[in-house]
Formats: sequence, structure tokens, C-alpha cells
Amino acid sequence: MKIAYIILVHKNPKQVARLINKLNTENTVFSIHVDYNANIEDFKKEILSKNPDNISFLEKRFKPKWGGFNTIKAAVELINSVLIYHPKSIVYISGQDYPIMNNISIEKYLKKYEGIALIEYEPENHDLKKVNNINRYYFADYFNYNKKGLFNPKEIPFLARILTKLLPKRIFLKGVKPFVGRQWFILPFDIAEFIVKEYNKNKTLKDFYKYTIHSAEMYFQTLLLNSKYANRVANLRTVFADYNAPNPIIWKAEDIDILKSQDKPFARKFDSKVDSKILDLIDIEILDKE
Repeated sequence: MKIAYIILVHKNPKQVARLINKLNTENTVFSIHVDYNANIEDFKKEILSKNPDNISFLEKRFKPKWGGFNTIKAAVELINSVLIYHPKSIVYISGQDYPIMNNISIEKYLKKYEGIALIEYEPENHDLKKVNNINRYYFADYFNYNKKGLFNPKEIPFLARILTKLLPKRIFLKGVKPFVGRQWFILPFDIAEFIVKEYNKNKTLKDFYKYTIHSAEMYFQTLLLNSKYANRVANLRTVFADYNAPNPIIWKAEDIDILKSQDKPFARKFDSKVDSKILDLIDIEILDKE
């Protein structure tokens, strides 16, 4: 089966190249969005030297900021870029993910859920009495809401806080139910086509989520679960992570037993500059043993 991997990257070109080398088969294609602020040539040098034929880099690049809508723009561009290959599955991951299933097992996993969109979700509360990510105005594409990576509300720029406080509360779109979940997903071809078309057509939904925070964890869930494809959406997390911190915990060598016990195709978050041995252990103790 044809698999398209769409990857959001911003750091560690060698690590991203390692990820792609591990996933690359005769049935895969890759499309990569490099953060506008990163040096794309560093990534091309590392990645294309070994895998030039089935990898492309988006020419249109965005500046995804923590919690901002530009991440949605990048994701839609990535999805659209691989539709020409008519893949059975489109797998959305980041450059700091790594497989915890080998390619044969990943393909079996995708065939098991063929025709189904896999994305984690739950209903989002839109009660105006309690401040949340959708019922106030936020400007995450214009201000740095997470400067130190800890998401301390006191670190939000003063002007951003004042705007959120002074602007009116936001009533959610009539007839639409909001959902929230995690950013990463796997899509079948026809649902991926629908997302791109609906993104371009449904300006109302797009404009609403531009002024939320963490739109990347809400927009796609809300779009799909209010569509004719809702009965083909499975509430599954495709990338294992530990979110018991302001940001996902970076896995280290001592965590290998935790990763070995998972049933998801991918895990995050990895940083080779913090601990590269964990990737070696995954190769040896998980991927090469399957």
C-alpha cells in the first residue's frame, strides 16, 4: 500500500534524516515542512543525500508559533502536497517522532484501519462562564505565548493578555460541535481530499479557529466530526507521548521499557542532542526484533 508521511520539522536535521531512513520503503513518499525560521538547506543536505527520489520539501513555508493557526496552514499544505500520489494512508508526524513499530507492522496497522481517519478527540467545553481555548480571543500567531516552554500564563505578553481580557467572549459557531484532542493523525485518501477542499471553502470555521489557542489540537477534530465522515473517524492516538508536563516529556534511554510496552506505531518526543541512545535502543530492542 502507498503511504505518504507528512512531517513538520524545525530542528535536528540529522535526527529527521534518521527518522526518514527508518520509514523509507518502495511504497512510501515524504513531504516535509521546514519551519520558516530554520535553515532548509541543512535539512536538504542531510535528507536528500540518501533519499532523493521520493522526498519533497514544501516551497511555501510558515512560521508556526506555539498554539497558533500557522500550524494548521502548514498541515493542510502538507496534505495537499501528497494527494497527487493517491496514497492509501497519509501519516502526520513531527521530526521529533520515531517509529516504535517496524515498517511491516506499521503497514498491518494501517490496513487494519483502512478507510478510517485516526485522530484523538473529546468534546470541547464552550461554556462562556469558564475561560478556555475557544471562548476568548487569542493571538498566538502574533505573540509568543510560551517563551520559556513552560506555558506560565504570567509569561504571556502584556498586550496579548489585555486584548483577551477586553475583547468580548466568543460564542461558538451555531450548529457546530467543538472537539479537542492531539495534533497528530492518520487519514485515508478521500478524507484527506475533503479536508483540503473544506479548508479552502469553509472560511467561517477557519476564521474562528485563527483566534483560538492550540487550534492544531481542535480544528481537524471539529471539521471531521461535524462532517459526513464523522462515522469514519476513530478516536485513537497514533503517537504515544507523556503529556504530564507543560510539553511532552523527552524520552531517554532509561525509558525503553515504557516504549516497548506500547501498541501505537509512533512515539514522541525525542531529541538526539539530549539523548541519542534511546533511538539506538529502539532500533535494537523493538524494530529489529519484530
